[in-house]
Amino acid sequence: MYLNPLSIRIIGRLTFHCVSGIHIGIKGEGMHKPALKVNDMLLIPATSWKGSFRAISERVINAMTLDGVEGLLRKLYVEDEDGIGFKSRGYETREFDNLLGYITSRHEEVLKIMEQLVLGNDEVMTMLREIKSSEELKSFVSSNRVGMSLLQRYLGMIYPITSLYGSQGVAGKVRFMDTIVKADVSWRPGVGIDRMTMRSDEGKLYSYEVLVPNSGEVVLRLIIDNVYPKTLEAKVLSATLRLIKKDGIQIGGSKSRGIGHMVLKEERSWFRVMDVSNKVDLATKVRLIASPKNGNLMSFNDFLTSLSI
Repeated sequence: MYLNPLSIRIIGRLTFHCVSGIHIGIKGEGMHKPALKVNDMLLIPATSWKGSFRAISERVINAMTLDGVEGLLRKLYVEDEDGIGFKSRGYETREFDNLLGYITSRHEEVLKIMEQLVLGNDEVMTMLREIKSSEELKSFVSSNRVGMSLLQRYLGMIYPITSLYGSQGVAGKVRFMDTIVKADVSWRPGVGIDRMTMRSDEGKLYSYEVLVPNSGEVVLRLIIDNVYPKTLEAKVLSATLRLIKKDGIQIGGSKSRGIGHMVLKEERSWFRVMDVSNKVDLATKVRLIASPKNGNLMSFNDFLTSLSI
């Protein structure tokens, strides 16, 4: 679910150079590990791109100096078998109580957003509309199962990692497209690792499929909505792109064998920025959304600069 009215839409094209090949594995039988592909074409699903970007953004935010609610959310952020959320039990109880105090002190604003999260659910909407104070909201989100779930979704909206890439019930502001490119297909040998000795095990030989783009190029297309300059979201996104420019990006498996490393081709990467806020007339909005080529074309570096202006 995407809540905020669209104000800024950015269409991005990032071009990478890849010569080592890519292996995005699928379930196979025996000693052969096939790769995900369409016929003989390399397929990089949107989920693979998102996972790689998200991992870099998590490194970025963990290196930042954060105070207040952002610092608390970073400390409480967790990703486990239950999904993505924010810890509320154990040694984090005091930190979570501090976070809860901050959230419930703004109960009128928070309730309005929670109502948007449950549009169409009359039962929960009625429960929210009966809440009249900070203490009532605190009780609802700390002792009611529905309230706890709503609180987790709300927190996901205000923490940059989850607001950029998404969490349960809330769409991320950065969306990635699948990439399909013509590629050469080959099989390469591998050997398993004995987990007891941490050495190669010659009894565990296998082969895995690698796809190398014919032109050496891989193009990622992405859409970024409502990321405003100077916000923490913009800082995290900008630093993520700068790291990708500096170090490249890893996609798929077999990374320790040099597979899946791609280098950004900055001169062949760009962004188109479209202002579709309320200050723009309807005809212009329709023209921009219908044909992104009418947006403001920016180079890779100019776009990074715009995020901090």
